[in-house]
Amino acid sequence: MVQHRLVTQLFLLALWIVACNSPEPQNVAMLRDVIPKNPPEPIFSLPLSWTVQDTPTPTLPTATPPILTPTLIPPKPPTSTPKPFILKPLTSALILPTAVSLAPKVALLQPTASTINISATNCKEGKGYAITEYVASRVTYPSTRVQIYFPPCYNESGAQRYPVIYLIHGMDQDETIWASIGAQSIANAQITSGQFPPFIMVMPAERGSTGSTLGRAIASEIVPYIDSRYRTLADGSHRAIGGISRGANWAIYTSLTYPGIFSKTGIHSVGGITVYEFSNYLDRAPSNLIPSFYIDIGESDGAGSLAQSMERILTQEKIPHEYHTAPGGHTRSYWAAHIGEYLRWYTANW
Repeated sequence: MVQHRLVTQLFLLALWIVACNSPEPQNVAMLRDVIPKNPPEPIFSLPLSWTVQDTPTPTLPTATPPILTPTLIPPKPPTSTPKPFILKPLTSALILPTAVSLAPKVALLQPTASTINISATNCKEGKGYAITEYVASRVTYPSTRVQIYFPPCYNESGAQRYPVIYLIHGMDQDETIWASIGAQSIANAQITSGQFPPFIMVMPAERGSTGSTLGRAIASEIVPYIDSRYRTLADGSHRAIGGISRGANWAIYTSLTYPGIFSKTGIHSVGGITVYEFSNYLDRAPSNLIPSFYIDIGESDGAGSLAQSMERILTQEKIPHEYHTAPGGHTRSYWAAHIGEYLRWYTANW
């Protein structure tokens, strides 16, 4: 054992002596020669790999996105056939609920001898009152503002029902002009004195003047709302409509485009309509449903010739009407001077 260990050590010593005396190879790079003394710090690149700052980062190939062809998925057939929207007749037009209309409504009654008796003989109130409401509308979305005048003793008259006058303001005005020219004060005085039968006045407001649909809103929404909410005589013979200036045009349009709703039409200081349009409205309306007319114009009003032409057409067609001229122009003072005459004509035979 000792001799074997000694031989091994002598063999290793001989190998070491040979290695020390051999020359270095000329073409072999030693590890110490390729390792820099101050190596740069590594950085991360994408994809994550260990590189050095002075080593160019390889450019990754850009994948070309596939071209996707949309696949149309046919819609599922409806479970039920949708119902088309049908405009209901004016006598049964849909009235959208408002804060006011949510209150209990008075059931409509057909006019009878007892309900048509609208004398104010026993009325103790000296004047009526007015309120403002917003009628929900699909025509003048979202609503139409209206002022409503109630005659003296409306709240004391029980089941008594009343005729209604619809009054439309002119351009650059609103529904309050009727009170400002004395419509309510004259109504109060004449009703309490027994000169006029008691009646309700409804004064809608037109929002804007271009592309307006006020006439349709009055006929299809406001009239049914008033008749369903308040104690009115809900028939054409107890309804009148009138207006001043542009409002007169709306009165003409509404009463002739929706015939039978109104039996009287007041044209006060007409403006903006043509003779052709007026004649066309008359031709389209059934002859038995054309209302009677009241036309008045100031002597210095620029629409005097138009009013005269309209009066000639009514005369030729033998349509009942009245025609009046008086000093004045297209002014508030002229209308205030004649509002009593307008109300007297509207309420005649009521």
